[in-house]
Amino acid sequence: MAGIGLTTLVALSVVGLQDAAAQSFPADSLEAVLSATWQPSFCATRHGKTTPECRSLAPDRRDATQFSLHGLWPDDLDDLAIFPCYCGPDTPPQSCKRTIESAKKPIELAGDVLANLRVAMPGVQSNLHLHEWAKHGSCYEDDKTGDDAGSDPNEYFSEAMEVLAQLNQSHVRALFNTRLGDNLTREDIERSFDEAFGAGAGERVLVKCGRAGREDIILELRINLKGDFATDDLRTLILAAPPILASSDDRSCRVGKVVQAGGS
Repeated sequence: MAGIGLTTLVALSVVGLQDAAAQSFPADSLEAVLSATWQPSFCATRHGKTTPECRSLAPDRRDATQFSLHGLWPDDLDDLAIFPCYCGPDTPPQSCKRTIESAKKPIELAGDVLANLRVAMPGVQSNLHLHEWAKHGSCYEDDKTGDDAGSDPNEYFSEAMEVLAQLNQSHVRALFNTRLGDNLTREDIERSFDEAFGAGAGERVLVKCGRAGREDIILELRINLKGDFATDDLRTLILAAPPILASSDDRSCRVGKVVQAGGS
């Protein structure tokens, strides 16, 4: 190995992870990132605290003690490329890194889906669901073939809420609730995923932090998923996906506070 630098070794490791992961992927399945927000943390940020869903946040509301849906983002997790966006018939797919005005066109949702979404995604009060459908949902199932290709808002949000519900039923949510107002490390969170969903699950999770005042706070978890979202459980979806090292050039924060609704 003489003459091979650290950067080259890391690059080779990533390629190896990609090749190993690609060999295990079932054909015609979906890849996506579940972005699950810790709502009290979002509401502690400068932007979040001004939103209607944050102005009404109370300790006894469900999103005070469970993860909320930010989005389910279709992604080619086999490489480090940015995920596709704005795949609707009137808008050719574009890189999400470009500045583009979010479509805020109304969408039709069944009454029960919308009622559940208002709980799972408090940002519905700020029309987050319209943004998420236009930017990400329009690309959902684009890689599938046959009669199951493509999606609609009811299917997209229903399947997103199902995987979120399984996260909220897991040891991961329990961990966050036992540490309200305290710090959690990246290792704590990765370990809880391994315990809840199997060895290696923590390697598929990106921990995103932000700032509130002078503190680092845990804003959300971004979880790599791969498989059939209509039939596979969250454990299967996580373990089938590649690790963060192979799919993202971003890295988890080291430690952050679990903000408590109504607390300091």
